[in-house]
Amino acid sequence: MRLSTLRRSVWCALTMALAAGGGHATGALAAQGIVTSNGPYKLTGNARVTYAAVAHVYNAATNRLYSSTRGGVYQYDTLTMKVIGRSSDVRGAGSLALDSGRNELYVLALHDDTMQVLDVTTRKVVRTFAAPAWFNAFYEESRGELYYLRGDSQELRVADRQNGRVLATVALGGRPSFVAGDPARKRVLVRLANKPLIQVIDTTERAIVASWPARVDGPSALAIDPTGSRVFASAGRDVVMLDGATGKELARVSVGDATYSLVFDAGTGYLTALSGPGRINVVKADASSLKLVQSLDTGEVIHELFLDPSTHTILAASRYADEGLMIDVLLPQMSGGDGAGTLLTLTFKK
Repeated sequence: MRLSTLRRSVWCALTMALAAGGGHATGALAAQGIVTSNGPYKLTGNARVTYAAVAHVYNAATNRLYSSTRGGVYQYDTLTMKVIGRSSDVRGAGSLALDSGRNELYVLALHDDTMQVLDVTTRKVVRTFAAPAWFNAFYEESRGELYYLRGDSQELRVADRQNGRVLATVALGGRPSFVAGDPARKRVLVRLANKPLIQVIDTTERAIVASWPARVDGPSALAIDPTGSRVFASAGRDVVMLDGATGKELARVSVGDATYSLVFDAGTGYLTALSGPGRINVVKADASSLKLVQSLDTGEVIHELFLDPSTHTILAASRYADEGLMIDVLLPQMSGGDGAGTLLTLTFKK
């Protein structure tokens, strides 16, 4: 399952970049004033990475975090916590999508109508084709197709992953803010930013087959049970659990702040929510109930969560919505070079 947040506006990007510039220096966790409550997770790692990412995509099977930056695409080993390579020939990289079966990374340029496809083994560009600039790229794995969305449009484009040829255009009911794949049910869920809806797209029909009510205030996040039986969504200061077949609300829980990212671990039954820029809340998700069981104040500005379902490890990463020239000016002033970011590791207590 692949989740994707659509890139934010330039003004939001400025806010995020300035906030991130005030982060803590690398050091002992205790020295950073991190509060850990009893619960299923322990914060075990705090790494400072040597680049400021626009977007990430994570492959848990290979322990690789791929990050796009204005200076290239980085590969980061999440076991050794080290950069293991950079594809410097890809400049101004924006949205990322991964086809792990073919070892291909789709890299959408921020300001050019270009998609470059990287072989992640050789770190070389294997083909390039036309793509809509500034759109978000999402790889739909059940049919092996690319989806393009843009936060200021009201459509979704489906394209051939090999050559970029547009296969279909789907008219949405509003502006999209988040997209999540549900390969088990051969569908894609699109959350709207300006209307209280989640729209369900059948990947075979390439058409909207349902629209579910969903609160729109605050950041947008979705997570889906691997079976497609439950969908979890941000709802202001709450997180809600929806029936995966009907969209009916089954339960909700307050996490105390707006939710920026969600991951659900079917192996443990825990839903983890990034609430605000640095608080991580762990929720026990039963068939018909949600219960907050742990809250961690990381002391860092982070923006996205990733899950390794085999070890139940959670990674929390910072990123920057690099959508304007002002960010190109700010980042060198804050940190130099390609900037800097943060990657936290949360280990499941067995």
